[in-house]
Amino acid sequence: MNKNQLIRSMSKHSSLTQKECAKCLEALQYILTESLKRGEDVCITGFGKFYTKFQKPRKGINPATRGMVQYPSKFVPSFKSSAVLRQKFT
Repeated sequence: MNKNQLIRSMSKHSSLTQKECAKCLEALQYILTESLKRGEDVCITGFGKFYTKFQKPRKGINPATRGMVQYPSKFVPSFKSSAVLRQKFT
């Protein structure tokens, strides 16, 4: 499902128009991004938890030059689904 399909589905299952759903989705994306940038976790009960985790520095190979490349450490966004959501797939 892509973004447009998600917006249509949100509109179909709510009393909101597609434009209103698009604004809600954009607001959610903005809030999630800004919260994760500040290092805050975002928990949605019954759905899951968005958080950042530390990725250690690592070595890699540049496929074009076959030379070694050092990737720095960084924080990456992650998601862990809730038990409630996982149970719906068993």
